[in-house]
Amino acid sequence: MRRFLFGLLALASTWFVFSSFLWHQFHAFHASPSAGSSDKDNNAWDIQRIHERISALEDLVRSKAFSEKANDVGSRSEGVVARETGVEGKEEDSMTEYLKDTAKHFMSSFNPLGVLRGVSKHTAKLVEGHEHDHKHHEHWHANETLRSDPCYNLFDFGLLEIWKAKEKPICKPPPSNPSSESPLTPGGIAPSRMPPSFLKCRVHTHPRLNRPTAPHTICDGSNIVFDPSKLSPAPCLKHRPNYMCEGGNSYHHFASGAFQANCQVVKGEGNQKGGLSLRNFPMDHLRDIFDSWRVTTETPQRAKISQAPVTLFVSREKGEHVNMYHTLTDWYMAWQALRVVEISPDHVQVIILDGHSEGPLDSFWNEVISRGAPMIRAKNIKSALLMHRVVWSPPGYSNILLGKKWTDCKKAMRMMEAFVADVDDGFQSVHNEDMSTLNMLYISRRPYQTDLVKRKFIGRQVDNEDALLHELESLEGVKVSKADFAHMNLKDQIHAAAASDIIVGMHGAALAHCLWMPPWGALVEMGSRTNLGVYFEKISLWAGLHFENWYNKKYPVGFRKDDTGDYTTVDLKDFMNYARRAVSNVKSRKKQAFEYEHRLKESVALAAHPY
Repeated sequence: MRRFLFGLLALASTWFVFSSFLWHQFHAFHASPSAGSSDKDNNAWDIQRIHERISALEDLVRSKAFSEKANDVGSRSEGVVARETGVEGKEEDSMTEYLKDTAKHFMSSFNPLGVLRGVSKHTAKLVEGHEHDHKHHEHWHANETLRSDPCYNLFDFGLLEIWKAKEKPICKPPPSNPSSESPLTPGGIAPSRMPPSFLKCRVHTHPRLNRPTAPHTICDGSNIVFDPSKLSPAPCLKHRPNYMCEGGNSYHHFASGAFQANCQVVKGEGNQKGGLSLRNFPMDHLRDIFDSWRVTTETPQRAKISQAPVTLFVSREKGEHVNMYHTLTDWYMAWQALRVVEISPDHVQVIILDGHSEGPLDSFWNEVISRGAPMIRAKNIKSALLMHRVVWSPPGYSNILLGKKWTDCKKAMRMMEAFVADVDDGFQSVHNEDMSTLNMLYISRRPYQTDLVKRKFIGRQVDNEDALLHELESLEGVKVSKADFAHMNLKDQIHAAAASDIIVGMHGAALAHCLWMPPWGALVEMGSRTNLGVYFEKISLWAGLHFENWYNKKYPVGFRKDDTGDYTTVDLKDFMNYARRAVSNVKSRKKQAFEYEHRLKESVALAAHPY
């Protein structure tokens, strides 16, 4: 008993010293002047966000590394195996080693990549509820200050909470005899009788998205049959005729029975034909899909059981699946849908429902979203599938990245930062930790032809590109490289962006790669004229980056056009003011990040040696 009390006392003392020192360092940091203070409201480096994340870290340390382990420490000093940690029992002096191990764990978590993008990639996943730790996810969002912020509820994790709160049953499982149900073997033959199914949807109309995309619905179900024989190629969507119909039959029409389930439609959620009411679904892919819903008790002949525990259905827009920005909306929408239903990508297999051709961005699915089994295409599936758990991702057109009314929320969003951290993990990105040199990536635009995409005409090319690069190379402490992403695979594109401190380029979809930069990074967008859209300003600020926007103020002077594109002659004197401002900002915030990380490491080190 004395040993157990000693363990509790030591833990309490350690926590007190650790907490006091951490807050001392925080207040010292708070009092120090910030070179980037003018950008405080526009990036992830403001003091309030640091305060919030230290609070979350304290909660995490207290719950996961200390309080939760007190009984384990006492048990280990009695020579008993610690059940939850799997650490075998040690002698009485194991207390010191335990504290060192705890400190080592947190020190390994603090790294320049994510000091303020969720404290670190690894700690962020615990604090923000990554994978299975949904208890901490809810705790992180139980902050009334956050919930009172309109931006949090419109474009941040608050949106996911709103979706969750609007969950309702659409089709309930029928009464059944559990003893008669046999377990399903992945990859095996499906039983002739359908196991009980369910369908739940979360129907929300986002006030800042385009009305034609409403309602914005996320659905999931269990024991659902997908029958690919009920699909037929089509130029347009059934419920969205005369829109994006050019370019061949690469959409699908879904005949009745394309999706089947053994459930009872909830009163008020059905139609006169025995199917589902379509008012819950927007007039796009989702309405087409759920118009094919059929209730049955029998599985199709020769149906197989899916390989992965969870299937995520994704439908994309024609031609947009090879555009980086629009594809980003599909990725972000799928990631959000899995967050709403609290499913880890490690258990997911993506099925692409559209019939579009392969594209250079497709590999993302396997690296980040479809980690339970490789992504497959519906058109390549030969037999019906019985799937244990199913999620339907809303189309990218209904994602907040395409919302227009957002200018009152020009600041970092935790949800975007968490998404970026997952992409960092999926592609094992590495950032530039060299304090003496900033990496600047210039993204070039030229006509191109590859095996998957052909573009004879490219707009927004720089006419005096060599002179521009020469000026950029004159910046002190900056290493400039040039890349044309059209000739690089997706992994190399993401790695090139992640290794950059600053990205410079003409307005175009490739600038969406700015998301993979470290949180001290900056994007310098260029434009041939004004009013080219604010998409890249939005995502860069939501990711906590610094943003600069140069455009040709003399247009149409300095602008020309021919058969292969249009060209802008950049006013170098004017442009370099924007470039220098970006460099100055990044140098300041990068230094700030590493200094703050050092203070955090000192705090954790002190926790390991309190006496």
